[in-house]
Amino acid sequence: MTSHNAESTRALQAGEGWRKSSRSGNNGNGNNCVEARSIRDGFELRDSKLGDESPRFSLSPNTFDDLLSGIKSGEIA
Repeated sequence: MTSHNAESTRALQAGEGWRKSSRSGNNGNGNNCVEARSIRDGFELRDSKLGDESPRFSLSPNTFDDLLSGIKSGEIA
């Protein structure tokens, strides 16, 4: 885990409720909207456009950190 990802993870854990990605909507049409929140044993992700109706994807802390690393490195687009 890189220190930058650890900072992102700690910031998310410190917040309450869903937090929208700072990269959401940067493609000009606002269709890439992802939200995450800390849960007891990891994190959940959802599509912010669907709100409470969105499927939720649960990730362990390590998997969430790997996801962040892949996105930030460009390995995951």
